[in-house]
Amino acid sequence: MGSRIPSTIRKEVIRDWLDGLTREKIASKNQIGAATVSSIISDLLREVAVNLRRNSLSLGDFASSFRLRTKMAEWEIAEDAQIEDFIEAVNVYCFRAELPPGDFVDMVHKVASIANLSKTPVDRLPSKILKEQRRLRSYQNRVKLIRNLTEVLLSQYQATKDDLADYKNNKPLLIDENKRVKIENEILKKESSALRKKNSEQYMELYTYRYDEMISENELKKLDLKWLPHEGRISVKELHGIAHEIYHSPSKYIDIIRQIRQKMAEKVAA
Repeated sequence: MGSRIPSTIRKEVIRDWLDGLTREKIASKNQIGAATVSSIISDLLREVAVNLRRNSLSLGDFASSFRLRTKMAEWEIAEDAQIEDFIEAVNVYCFRAELPPGDFVDMVHKVASIANLSKTPVDRLPSKILKEQRRLRSYQNRVKLIRNLTEVLLSQYQATKDDLADYKNNKPLLIDENKRVKIENEILKKESSALRKKNSEQYMELYTYRYDEMISENELKKLDLKWLPHEGRISVKELHGIAHEIYHSPSKYIDIIRQIRQKMAEKVAA
């Protein structure tokens, strides 16, 4: 290689370096040695440092300016004049409002954050804020009305805030007690229903038993015809008493039981 590197190669190497290529790739792409690449980059950095020193700037200032330039390119801001006009407008506003520029930047950041959180375009943010303020006042009026009604009710029913606090604290216990009472009521209802059913069944059994125990009028007439003239007419109650006596003391009336048994057998056989 000659002592002087052609400007075309220098520009190409610098462009590749700014694009983020490694020294080896830059050397291979431009068909030069790696040492030549390092020399070109070193010369560039030295020139940048000299120019920064001449303008009383640091490497950090240069990096910030470069980042700002990159952002401007991303935002498609083609002219520096746009940024300069914006900065000057901010400067005038801050001067008249006696507001430090740093505070203005913080305010812009907060406005942007609110717009993002509320998903509202910045140009619609004022109307959005007014709408939310009206809603807030409406809620505050409702709260005030509820508080006033609460005071009236407390005064009417001679209750105190401590009473309400006690009720609030004991509410879970009251709810549990209410549930327990409801469960007991359900159990009592079921038991009552079962008792009614049982009483109905017992009533039917008693009715059936009494029906079976009844003696027809025809049988009573036949019985009356068979009595001797001096024998008095037997009542149904007396007849039941005789039957119960035989039922509860069968050993005393074995002869009668034999006769009845024989007649029943003859009746079945017939």
